[in-house]
Amino acid sequence: MQHLRLKILLFLTIALIAIVYYYSNYNNNSRKISDINIHISPIDNLYITKDSIKSTVENMFDFNKKTSRLKNIERDLNLISYIESAEVHFSVGGKLNLSIIQREPIARIITNDSMFYIDKNLKHISLSKLFSPEIPIVIGTNWHKNKQHLIKALHLIKKDDFLYDNVTQIFFDDFNNLKLKLKKYKSEIIVGGANNIEKKFNNLKAFIVREKSKKLNYEYKHISLQFENQIVAVK
Repeated sequence: MQHLRLKILLFLTIALIAIVYYYSNYNNNSRKISDINIHISPIDNLYITKDSIKSTVENMFDFNKKTSRLKNIERDLNLISYIESAEVHFSVGGKLNLSIIQREPIARIITNDSMFYIDKNLKHISLSKLFSPEIPIVIGTNWHKNKQHLIKALHLIKKDDFLYDNVTQIFFDDFNNLKLKLKKYKSEIIVGGANNIEKKFNNLKAFIVREKSKKLNYEYKHISLQFENQIVAVK
């Protein structure tokens, strides 16, 4: 008899905990919104604004008539291409708090029929009317066949001040050779394959410094970095 009472007591305790958890979770995830607090990071170079996020949330849900579920808000915000992640929670009084991390474009892709940014993970980002970053432009569709080659080059360009300030265009030829265009220089830079790409970039910088010291006009048609220990410049 005593054993049966313990089982019943245990069952009722578990049931009560489950009910409390359910209603607590329901109240936290589904309630009316009184106000919205929005934090966006990083704060520099905003491709989205607090007003645009607030307007998006307001268009998703009726503040006055309907309750709003956190999971639905997070899901819909994370579908926006500018947003890398969105976390949502309620505070006292029904205030909705949004923590937004925006994606950071590292290149602009231009093809015959489309134009968009890509981030470090090659995720597509729509163009923004709010901000247009000065980042390399990738021309054509061949980059799709050379994604790893491209992302490696972009990471090296981003962390190098000279390359980041001077590389304006990136494209791949029909043989999958990476080629660059630089500011102020008419030369086509032929990087070639993905092997030793960091060394090739260092050779390019050394070559430009050397040529600059000679006060030349950089009127080379091609500058090839494809060979191991030499640069071939064709006028």
